[in-house]
Order: sequence, then C-alpha cells, then structure tokens
Amino acid sequence: MEDTQPVLQKISDGALLPLDGERAVSFIDGKFPYTFYFSRLTQGDWQTYFEGVVYTTQNQRESQLTVLDMENPGIDLVQQKLIRVEGYRGDFASKPGWQAKIMPRHLRPAAWLLRFVGPCDGFGEDRPFDPECIEVGLTAAWGITEPGKMSGYEGLIHRFAPVTAEHRRKFYRASSESRVVGGSRNGKTIHALRHRLLFSFYDELILSVDGYKVRDQPLTDLNDIRNDMDGFHKVKAVELLFAGASKSADAGQGE
Repeated sequence: MEDTQPVLQKISDGALLPLDGERAVSFIDGKFPYTFYFSRLTQGDWQTYFEGVVYTTQNQRESQLTVLDMENPGIDLVQQKLIRVEGYRGDFASKPGWQAKIMPRHLRPAAWLLRFVGPCDGFGEDRPFDPECIEVGLTAAWGITEPGKMSGYEGLIHRFAPVTAEHRRKFYRASSESRVVGGSRNGKTIHALRHRLLFSFYDELILSVDGYKVRDQPLTDLNDIRNDMDGFHKVKAVELLFAGASKSADAGQGE
C-alpha cells in the first residue's frame, strides 16, 4: 500500500473544509487507485464508532494481556456509510450487500483516512495562549485531489471558553475510570472511553472556529458549529484543550 499522507492546504491561504460536502477517501494499492465515497458521517455515527472501541486488560498466569481494538469499529463505520466505490473490476457494487465483499486490506486504510485528524504541528508557538479564548489547531485529511491522492487542511482553529474546575474534575476522573469483570485474580479490566463527555464539553465551551464551511459559507454561527462540526474533530479538539499537542501524537487515533 502506497503512502496515503494527504497534501495539505493551509487555512491561512483561504482554504475552507466543506463539512457538508461529499466525503471521499482515496489510496493506491499496487498500480491502481481506489476511491471510496461516503454519506455524511454524523455525530451519531462517530458515537457508534467510539462505543465499538475495545480497551481491556486481563491478568494471566505470568503476564497481562492488553487489547485496544479501533480497527473493527473503524471497518464497521466504513461498511455502514459507504455508498459507492471506484477502481474495482466487475459489477459487484450493483448487488445488495456489496460493501461486505471489499477486502480488509482496503477497508482498513479507508477507515484510517476517515480518522486522519491530529494536532497542527507548531500551532500556537508564535504567541502565548489567551486563557479567556483558548485556541487549538488541527490538521485533517478531507477530500481528494485526484484518484489515489488525498487532500487535507492545516490550521483548523477551534476557540474555547475557559475550562472550569468541574470540567477538569470530570475529564481526569473519566480518564482514570475502569471496572473489573470476573474477579481481581483473573478478571478483565474494562477501561472507560470518554467520547460522550468530550462531545458535551465541546458544545459547552466552543466559542468560534476558523477553516470550516457549510452550504459554501464560513461556519460562524455558534448553533451551526455545534450541529455541523464533525464529531471526530470535536473529540480531537477537546483532547488538545486538556492534554496539549505532542509531537509524537498519532493522527487518527482518538480516545
């Protein structure tokens, strides 16, 4: 599989990410490009994805087994939202249930590209933070330049009101929550995910955004921001609000 890193457009150059535009991802396998087209991914779709993520640890005789599965819910998301594909031979896509016939080696990169969202490298280094209007910057893959090549956006800005003590308490408590099933000796520890909390924090604290558009107009109205912002972007922006950006952070992971 060839490199699927997107070609980034800088928001400072006037590029705006179309939240209501057709969602597509594209990559090359061997000599041939494959392009997947999706119906719009709603916050409910992202909530289903996060709820499918499995993060557990289990004590064994002389070791501990940790499972972090984001691949299966990502593949499920692709199959559920996929509406058409380009690049394949045959007429399989004209038959009911065709999405299930696509091989995992293609479903996995498609899911990864849908989740390609991370901190904008170097964002905020040129000036101090304003505690009353905290800015975080994202980089995201979105759209294609041509079959096999992804486009993306650099410098997507989210501005937040100050985090209260209650927000901070809930965030760090949710980060450390877990429950044990089956007893302490050989039991399985299920680690809690905090996506619901991050969605609610985003809607409570967001003040404005730059770099997005809906209906071909910049996204400025606060209610529109809450309703139209991509759910995965919400989660990544709030994570940065609390944890900050790490140079080693991987785009597309989330939670």
